[in-house]
Amino acid sequence: MGRTGEFDLMAALTVRRVMKSYRRFNCSLILVLPYENKSVEQNRNSFLNLYDEVEICSASADAYYKSAFQLRN
Repeated sequence: MGRTGEFDLMAALTVRRVMKSYRRFNCSLILVLPYENKSVEQNRNSFLNLYDEVEICSASADAYYKSAFQLRN
């Protein structure tokens, strides 16, 4: 799951709510970002309150930022 707009946040909250309702599923909610930015560095704990993990895609981490999302996807 990415985090580029309100839809992504709404989807993450919906997934989290479903996961809470149906505990029998073995799943996790992982935020995969194309590169690390200051928002992630400064707010990692708040990200981890919503997501089980925060990962930086190694294929796009060092790419030019305009092409990083395409590489991540």
